[in-house]
This record gives sequence, structure tokens and C-alpha cells, in this order.
Amino acid sequence: MRHSLRFFCLALALLVVSGCGSVDVVEETTATTAASVASEESPTTTTTEAEPTATAAASPSTTRPPRAPLVDGPLAPSVTLELDDLSTLRLAEAYEPVVVFFWATWCHNCHEMMPAIDQMSADHDGRATVVAVARLSALHDVESDVIEYLPSGATRWALDDDSSISEAFRVPGNPVSILVVGGVEVDRWLGMASVADIEARLDEMLDLYE
Repeated sequence: MRHSLRFFCLALALLVVSGCGSVDVVEETTATTAASVASEESPTTTTTEAEPTATAAASPSTTRPPRAPLVDGPLAPSVTLELDDLSTLRLAEAYEPVVVFFWATWCHNCHEMMPAIDQMSADHDGRATVVAVARLSALHDVESDVIEYLPSGATRWALDDDSSISEAFRVPGNPVSILVVGGVEVDRWLGMASVADIEARLDEMLDLYE
């Protein structure tokens, strides 16, 4: 009887041990199968880096400088005027109309014209340039005459102490007024001229500008 009871307990123990092991195996197999199924069902996604987009370099905007209107006439000499404000004026490259007024400190007729020339310069300041070129005159005398006859400050002035500028323009004497537009000599007035006529011609040229 004791042997039968011992055998029964041993058999029961083996059965319990055997059953627990099979449960672990079943659970492990089930987990592996589920993971495999989940792996098959979920699609594999591959992340690809976006290709860089080539961007064309924007070409810089180019702005053309303004140009004076085209007019008929002989080309003015390619001279550079050294002005009283320490700037330079290249007639061939000037955009605005330029009135070149040749005079001298010892010229009485020049002195009579200069106040009207100065008024014309002030009236057209910012739209035209008026340059009073003093021929064969001392700097001290020129400065004194500028204060007296060109008081507005709108008229620029330059020295022609060696006559190089007047010779380039073929100026025969004083006074002489020359209108230059776009590097072209549009008109000239010899001797005592009506400043009103010069101003009218200047306004006519200004009407050609856009």
C-alpha cells in the first residue's frame, strides 16, 4: 500500500512537471509566431533622404545709368572741368545739360551778363549745370568776382589759366556761352548774348528728357 501511494505521488509529480514545461513551450511558440505574423503584416518602410534641389542663382539686377537724349550737332571736346567744389565734370559723360560760360575778370561785358547767368543757374538747379570758366584770370580776382556776380552758389566755376579749355572749344574771345547736351554742342552764343535766349534753348533741350 505504501509502495502504491509513493508511486502515485511520483507519477503525479512527473505529470505536473511535464505539464508546466509544455505550457512554457506553447507560450514561447505562440509569442514567436505572433511576432512573425506581426512582422509579415507590417510593411517595411525605408526612409530616403530628400535629394537636394538645385536652385539657380538669381542673377543680380542690373540698372542702366540714365542717358541724355540724342541730339544733332558737333561733338564737344572731351575735357574735364575741375570745379570750385573740388568735384570734376567730364562733359562727354554728363547726363544733364551743361551751359559753359567763358568769361574773364577784366571783361566788362562778362560782368553784365553774369547776374542773369547766375539766376538761370539757380532756376535750373538740379536739372542743368552752369559752369563759369574764367580765362586768363588770377584766382584771387576770380573769387572776388564770384562773390559779387555769382552770389547764388548754384553756378559752379573753374579756372582756365592756361587757355587749354577755351582752345579746345575754339573760343575766340569773351564772353562766350556754349550749351552741351549728351556730349554734343547744341548751340553757342558769341559776345553779349541775351540770357533769355540761352534759357529758352536750355528749356527746349530739357523737354527732350524723359
